[in-house]
Amino acid sequence: MDRNFDGKMDKIDIQVLINLFGHRMNSFYLVLPIVFKLKEDCPLMIHSAILYQHYFQKYSTHLRLTADLQLYQRHLLRCTNLRDERLHNRPVITNSGQMDDYVFENMIEKYLERNVTTHLTNVYTTTKMENKDQFYLNLSVQFPEVSIYYEPGFWHILKYAWLQYFSIYIIISWIITKFKVYIFKKRLVLYYEETPLKKQ
Repeated sequence: MDRNFDGKMDKIDIQVLINLFGHRMNSFYLVLPIVFKLKEDCPLMIHSAILYQHYFQKYSTHLRLTADLQLYQRHLLRCTNLRDERLHNRPVITNSGQMDDYVFENMIEKYLERNVTTHLTNVYTTTKMENKDQFYLNLSVQFPEVSIYYEPGFWHILKYAWLQYFSIYIIISWIITKFKVYIFKKRLVLYYEETPLKKQ
């Protein structure tokens, strides 16, 4: 959902209906893979996820979860070799076929080894009892603005700094030219002016 019409996603709403077939829902685990894409200065695709678990204090068939998705970064991103960067460009759910990779505790442990992670903040949950045969999940996550820090390469620096360097060069060149004209016009230093002889 784009609420401010800037072309960027501000909020996501997900509704899930699960048939219980007579079973009771005692706990709930959510693993929702997401992808961040940076397009301008440092084009980069970051795999991340929404990880959440909830234990019901009493029997419930309806869970409403509202939260903000906050991004955390350990150190600067590198804009070189983007496709080979394994610290953030690795899917959360892999097709390794090993059962240990699908254990929620192991997924969290491996996920926290990444440079860039996302976490739910300002979490508010409400539960209620309605239909015993179905479990209803209503997920509403907002995406606040975040700052991502990266290490610029040579061409990134040159792209934004050349105008400043050029302006400094023009100012210094103008000062030196005026200084030379003043020195030689006032004859503050001894110099000889060579005049070529004219052929007769």
